[in-house]
Amino acid sequence: MSLADNISVKDIAKLNHVSASTVQRVLEDSKDLVELNYDWLPLALSFDDFSSKNGSNMSILMINAANHRTIDVIESRQGKALLKAFYKYSRQARCQVRYVIVDLYPPYRKLIKEAFPNAIVIADPFHVVTQAYRALQTIRIRVMKQYGSDTREYRALKSLWKLVMKNQAQLKYDSYRSRRNFRYSVLSDSEVVERLLDMSDELRTAYDYYQTLLQAMRDRNAEQLEDLLKTTLTQLPEPLQKPQRTLRQHKQEILNQFQHPYSNGIIEGRMNKIKVIKRTAGV
Repeated sequence: MSLADNISVKDIAKLNHVSASTVQRVLEDSKDLVELNYDWLPLALSFDDFSSKNGSNMSILMINAANHRTIDVIESRQGKALLKAFYKYSRQARCQVRYVIVDLYPPYRKLIKEAFPNAIVIADPFHVVTQAYRALQTIRIRVMKQYGSDTREYRALKSLWKLVMKNQAQLKYDSYRSRRNFRYSVLSDSEVVERLLDMSDELRTAYDYYQTLLQAMRDRNAEQLEDLLKTTLTQLPEPLQKPQRTLRQHKQEILNQFQHPYSNGIIEGRMNKIKVIKRTAGV
């Protein structure tokens, strides 16, 4: 059972009174005990990439989106490697897949269409929202720098950034306290955000875009999403224009998520576990 624990090979060897090379040999031999069923795949398939070798190589974790069980780990996300891994499964198994949940990485689309001919693509909501999140962060930092590090505005935008990025629905409207960044005025969280947004029209535009996207995704509101994506690029700050184009390109996949509420949330949790294991292994 030690092989299943998050401890190093050296520690396993010490606990079991054997050499590290013996542990490594047993680990390699245990691969033969895992038998994959290449004649079956679930109705909904979910996959995402993770850094597998010191940040240079990307591998793929593939899971059953319904029961969250791991199906396979594919060593590379390169097109040929992915197709080779997918084609290990029988055509009948691949044709059983009706939904594939992925991030917005463009090359996946062609591969999915080829390997899983009956599947529709569902955009993972986390990666959809991340597009606007990163743009808002970029704009906040840019506004900070425009004011300069010796200003009150800079310090406020730097120290209170979490309130700007927080879901507006979760801000406290009726809890007040003294705020050092605003000359100790007694303000609620929502009032603090308003004062921060007053510092820049560009920041307010980006904030409103981000919050609208959050709400549309949370409520699965197709009309709200459609209206947001109709916003012309010239109405948006430059850092938001690329995310707007990306979300327009994947609009149908986002709408698919509203109809079939699968996500890669469980994979994100597995990714965190993989990172912990890699740290233990010194990778």
